[in-house]
Amino acid sequence: MKFYSLNIKALQKITPDAVEVTFSIPTDIREAFSFLPGQYLTIAPVIEDKPHRRAYSICSDITKQDISILIKKIEGGKVSGFMNDSVEVNQRLLVAAPNGHFKLNTSEAVNESDYIFVGAGSGITPLISMIESLLKTSDHASCLLFYSSRTLDNIIYKTKLDRLKLVYKERIVIHHFISRGSDRLQPIGKYGVHYHQGRVDYDFMVDNIKDTSRNHLSGVYLCGPAEMIEHSIKRMEAAGIPKALIHREYFTAPVSDEASVIDYDELPDRTVSVELGGNKIDVKMKGEKDILRQLMADGYEPPYSCLQGTCSTCKAKLVSGEVKMKVDIGLESDEISDGYILTCQSIPLTEKTHCIYENHHE
Repeated sequence: MKFYSLNIKALQKITPDAVEVTFSIPTDIREAFSFLPGQYLTIAPVIEDKPHRRAYSICSDITKQDISILIKKIEGGKVSGFMNDSVEVNQRLLVAAPNGHFKLNTSEAVNESDYIFVGAGSGITPLISMIESLLKTSDHASCLLFYSSRTLDNIIYKTKLDRLKLVYKERIVIHHFISRGSDRLQPIGKYGVHYHQGRVDYDFMVDNIKDTSRNHLSGVYLCGPAEMIEHSIKRMEAAGIPKALIHREYFTAPVSDEASVIDYDELPDRTVSVELGGNKIDVKMKGEKDILRQLMADGYEPPYSCLQGTCSTCKAKLVSGEVKMKVDIGLESDEISDGYILTCQSIPLTEKTHCIYENHHE
C-alpha cells in the first residue's frame, strides 16, 4: 500500500470536537489523488513513535485541487485526538491515495436527477462531498438531505449547508433532526432550512421521499451508525425504492456475534496462501487471528485502514478454501457473491486457503 508525504495546508475547526484537515496535492501526483465523492483517505501518523492507520472520508468537492478530510474527536481515540489537538499547518503526513466503493459518479447525473442523502453525526462527511459536487457540476440535479445531530452546536458543516441552500435554493432541501432539546430550535431556519426535534423520523422521511419524482430518482446514500442505516433501508425498500439505488457506509461496525459461532479449539492448523504485491506468501495460522493480522505479525505489509470491517482497503479475492467473516459491512452484496473477503475480519476454517490482494490497493 503506497503512501505519499503530503503537506497540511490548512486546519479548520468545524465544531468544537471536529477538525477539517486540508492537504496540498502536488501537480505530479494529482492524478493518483483523483477521487469520486464518498471515498476516503487513509492516513498514517506516527504517534509516540508508533505508526497508526485510519481511514477518514473526503469532505471536499471534486472541483477543488486540494483534498480535505474531517476528523471527529472520539473519547480515547489515539489518532482522532492527535489530529484534533496536536497537528499543525505545514506539518507533513503520510497519506494513501483515495479508496472506497461508497461513491457517487457525478458525471452520470442527468437532467432533473434526484438524489437522497441520510446521515447522522460525522456521517455527513462523505455526503457533503457528494452534495456539493453534484450541485456544482450539474445544472439540474437536486438533493434532499435528512441529517441527525445531537445539538445545534454539534451540526457538522451547518454553515456550509446554509450557504448551499442560499446559493442553490430549490435544488437542495435540508431537514435537520436535533436529538437533544433546545430552546433555540425553530422550525424554519436561515434560507429555508428545516429543523425538527428528536431523531430522524422515518415516517416523515418516507413521506418526503414519496414526494420526490420516482422517475428521476438516481440514488440514495446513507452514512452513519448501523441502527439508523438499517431502519432507513428497511423503510425505503418497503416504500418501493429499488434496492439497487440504495448505497450505505457504516461509520461504526454493528455489534456481531459471528465470532462466538467459531469453535477455535476445533479448527485445524491452517496454511493460507496469499498473493500480495506480486509475491505468493504461505502463512501458518493457529487460533483466533484473522488473515490480515497474521500477515502483519509475520512482518508483511498488507493493505489496511480501519481494521473494523467498515472500509474495503483490505479486500481480497478468495480463490479456494473457506473463511468466516466476523463483519462484512465493508463489502457490497455482489462483492461477497463474487468471492471477495475482508482479510481483517476473515478467520480461515479450512486447512488450506488461497486469496489474492488485487492491484487497486497497491
